[in-house]
Amino acid sequence: MDGTVDIRTAGEADFDALTDLWERSARSSHAFMDDAVFAQQRPRVRDLLLPSMDVWVAESGGEPLGFVGAREDVVELLYVAPEAQSRGLGPTLLSYVDGGAGA
Repeated sequence: MDGTVDIRTAGEADFDALTDLWERSARSSHAFMDDAVFAQQRPRVRDLLLPSMDVWVAESGGEPLGFVGAREDVVELLYVAPEAQSRGLGPTLLSYVDGGAGA
């Protein structure tokens, strides 16, 4: 990671990496979810949720650091990789929803 963060619209080619990021982030904050729940939810996130919304990804050096997904300007998903938290990526990603910086 070189420190420069770019925000761009995500596409289907990103969905595997974003699903991995979702799981890492959720595992760090969702103690109530066990391995079985993650195994059940991964295909839902990858194949149902991500394709059904507008998604923006924050990345550095081609590595995804976080993403936001929204439907009709309503945020449905917001996840930041544990190692990238506390850097302001969440608010930055949210600014892209509802006609913000990147819309």
